[in-house]
Amino acid sequence: DLSGPGCTLDDSFSGNGWAIFDDESFCDTEDCDVLDLVEIRPATGAVVAPRIVALVRSEVNFLAARFFLLGLTASGAIDTGFSGDGWMEVTKSGIGPLYPQASLAVDGVGRLYVLAARYEPDTIDIDTLLFRYLANGALDSDFAVAGMALLEDHGPNDTFDPLPRDVASSPDGTSVSVYQYDADEAKI
Repeated sequence: DLSGPGCTLDDSFSGNGWAIFDDESFCDTEDCDVLDLVEIRPATGAVVAPRIVALVRSEVNFLAARFFLLGLTASGAIDTGFSGDGWMEVTKSGIGPLYPQASLAVDGVGRLYVLAARYEPDTIDIDTLLFRYLANGALDSDFAVAGMALLEDHGPNDTFDPLPRDVASSPDGTSVSVYQYDADEAKI
């Protein structure tokens, strides 16, 4: 409720306190959602000025989506120092379509973690994936198998289909916690 006392938009962010980023072709006008936001701080050593990174979902259909990382400056402008144009698609060759839920975290050295799920190719089985990106938006080839870890895969016809809920990193970046669920069952 912006009518309350002291509740105003910060117009130092993009000139008016809010910004619309769904004019990209993959958003098909108004089909993108911001799912998560993190800040990479200069103290990490990864950036010289604060950078905000948004996890953006472009819905393909109710069972599939594309995900993008969007780098922003502290003032809300698209940060072209992030992946060359500010945008990086969360994907890797051969993983198939992604389930429309995902989560984003940043560690103490400025690396970005995206927890997502995919439909196993040629089946309706769901597997959990963890991607790691560098502060500049590049997939971190030193993490797991070329930047992506397959966390959960019980075979093509399993009955356990974990869905991503949340991801968090330790302050020093040495460990990552993944939260997922299957129906009513939470799992770490």
